[in-house]
Amino acid sequence: MDTNPGPSVTVFTGPSLSPAEAARTLPGAEILAPVARGDLHRARERGAQLLVVIDGTFSHSLAVSPREVVDVLRDGAVVLGASSMGALRAVECGPAGMLGVGTVYRLYRAGLLSSDDEVAVTTDPDRDYAATSVALVNIRLGLRRAVHRGLLTARRAGEVEEAAQSVFFAQRNWRSVFRASGVADPDGAARAFCEQVDVKRDDARRALRTAAGLLTEGAFKPSGTAHFTTSLRYPGHDPLLGLDRAEAASDLLRWLFGSGRYQRYVWPLAVGEPEFGDLAAIGPQDRADALRERLAALLGRTLRGPEEIAGFAERLALELEFLDEFQTELMRRHAVTRLADEAEAHGLRPSPHQLRAVRESVAVAHGYEDWPSLTGDVTPADESGTERLYGALPLRWVEEACDRLALARAWQAGTRRPAGPQQPQAVRPASRRTADGA
Repeated sequence: MDTNPGPSVTVFTGPSLSPAEAARTLPGAEILAPVARGDLHRARERGAQLLVVIDGTFSHSLAVSPREVVDVLRDGAVVLGASSMGALRAVECGPAGMLGVGTVYRLYRAGLLSSDDEVAVTTDPDRDYAATSVALVNIRLGLRRAVHRGLLTARRAGEVEEAAQSVFFAQRNWRSVFRASGVADPDGAARAFCEQVDVKRDDARRALRTAAGLLTEGAFKPSGTAHFTTSLRYPGHDPLLGLDRAEAASDLLRWLFGSGRYQRYVWPLAVGEPEFGDLAAIGPQDRADALRERLAALLGRTLRGPEEIAGFAERLALELEFLDEFQTELMRRHAVTRLADEAEAHGLRPSPHQLRAVRESVAVAHGYEDWPSLTGDVTPADESGTERLYGALPLRWVEEACDRLALARAWQAGTRRPAGPQQPQAVRPASRRTADGA
């Protein structure tokens, strides 16, 4: 069967799968470097009907945003993701119609993985963006398979895995993590076996096979017609998703602070505030605790009344716009809300396992070791009846975000439990770090 996709298929790959192998699997496809912001728009403008996102960039250029994925989906393209950046965006943009395949995608969708650090690697642009470090998800699964083979005990594998998490992503390789763990591997058999495990590569291959299947008659037939152009990108689309500017900023504030995502954006806003005026006099050993205490004091002051909250929401919105992340975060919140609404409409509730997992995740996103540590730092209700996390964040914001996120996870995982008063509400944040070549 002829599955030559012609010029209407575009694949973004690099560290997960070589461009040469991608070209052999999909002859005639346009094979490009890891996707960056704007690349999906440009590919769609050229007429791409099927876009396969495997790898993408993070730190040295802006990552492709969920908003961009939604743009090309709404214009009629099919977008398939797997392995790395593709898996991340497939989970986030599934409600809009993006397709996801593979082990990494399923692990993120089930909530067993949450951080970008799991798939982040460094790359060599001079060698078709080949990976120069090992992804944490490959290390985790490689160790599990080594245990099944009897090459490592579960305890020793756990020690290596713990060491891998502590190694900076750019320096992760099998030699360094075994050395850091102190686990003996005299003949090198365990390490040699683990080095052969590459779930990101396997997922990328599956994505291309899936794309080839979509091209068969009766599944997906590229029409070669694209109506998307950069100049017409925004007409017909409300970037604020039905909200006015103040409402969008306020809703985003509650979402970011409730879910814990605020941590990546709030520090520039603290510069120049009186709470941080004496940091120069504090020794390095006490700096982390001092920063946390002063941030709590700043938020306790700025998140007290409606006027103060509105003012801080606008400042945060301006910071997000400066970083070109305002619409991305707004779309992420919108996607979670849409999934949660679908879950409620179908009577779904999170499973006990999902509930435990999301509670632990939300605690980590807020800087706590676990959920009991977070709940133990909630202060009694003040004169307005508001309980606050570390005396600053309204606890109801955390609960609202947790409810939406847990319901969204239940819908994504297809957990079909009847709604009822016996089903507890769950919580989940999204904690992510960024790096090149994810």
